[in-house]
Amino acid sequence: MIVEILATIYYYGLMLFGWTSRLIPFTIKKHFASLISWIWFLFLPFRRRVILLNLALVFPRKNEESNLAFKNRCEKIARANIQHYVLMLLEVFERLTWSHKKARSVADWDHRERMQELADSGRGFFFLSLHLGNWESLTRIGCAEGLPLTVITRFLRNPIMDRVWVKSRKQFGLELLAESGSGFAAIKSVKRGRALGFISDQHTGEPHGIEAKFFGHPAWCPKALALMSDRLKAPVLPIVIVRKMDTGRCQIHVKNVLSFPKIDSESPEFDASLRSGSGTLNNKGIEYFINVTNESLEGWVREYPEQYLWIHKRFKNFLDYSKESLPWEL
Repeated sequence: MIVEILATIYYYGLMLFGWTSRLIPFTIKKHFASLISWIWFLFLPFRRRVILLNLALVFPRKNEESNLAFKNRCEKIARANIQHYVLMLLEVFERLTWSHKKARSVADWDHRERMQELADSGRGFFFLSLHLGNWESLTRIGCAEGLPLTVITRFLRNPIMDRVWVKSRKQFGLELLAESGSGFAAIKSVKRGRALGFISDQHTGEPHGIEAKFFGHPAWCPKALALMSDRLKAPVLPIVIVRKMDTGRCQIHVKNVLSFPKIDSESPEFDASLRSGSGTLNNKGIEYFINVTNESLEGWVREYPEQYLWIHKRFKNFLDYSKESLPWEL
């Protein structure tokens, strides 16, 4: 009972904060976030090195680039990245105050018809995204658009904040499935014609993950989307949301449904070695599927590097983040 009361108080307190944030012009919020990013970068060591190591790995030094220029380039993206986190946090609170009408009005779409065609078909499908822009805004906008949207999520350890977090997502029509043990529920959700949102870029170790390539480097990735999509023969639609830094508006990009010719038995490129004797994907087939999905998303990260979640230890089985030296320190 006490937990519920405290969660309710926190929730409405965050809503009040969100209303206040909405009243502030984006230009002011952008400058405020920039100031915080400089303070964080210069004086607070929290995850700064993680961000820089990730950037140096994914965007290595160019042949014509000096070490100093390389360092300055990575640090410039890192400061913009921290600015993004501040703006993203404000947007998370603001979305609590959005009506469906408001949520539909904050975003401009690129190829919305690709999403609408799948939604109108009545077939279940998978939204494929990654931690770019403000992915929480994407789910809120999706619900406002009338999509029967489901996401697989991690629940928080703090019971009060978990109730706040769950309420902030479920009250607008988002269906939540626990990350652990939800495979059967996820399959049923897609069979019912729902759109299952899947963010594929977090480190996932064994037995639920497999090593594949992310920006050409080894990274552990979740198997679930490959197995579920192949079993259900359900379409996979890549989609991301980013922020326009001149106006603060959202831009939603949608690609064509992905194709996987090497595991499609009707394709001339079909490779039987990627399937087991029973016809299901084996580890090589899963790795191929993941590499295709990762490559489909990487272009967006290259286009908007400052809005990606570089603070995450994405390559922890490849990089020792506590010991690895930055290239310009060698």
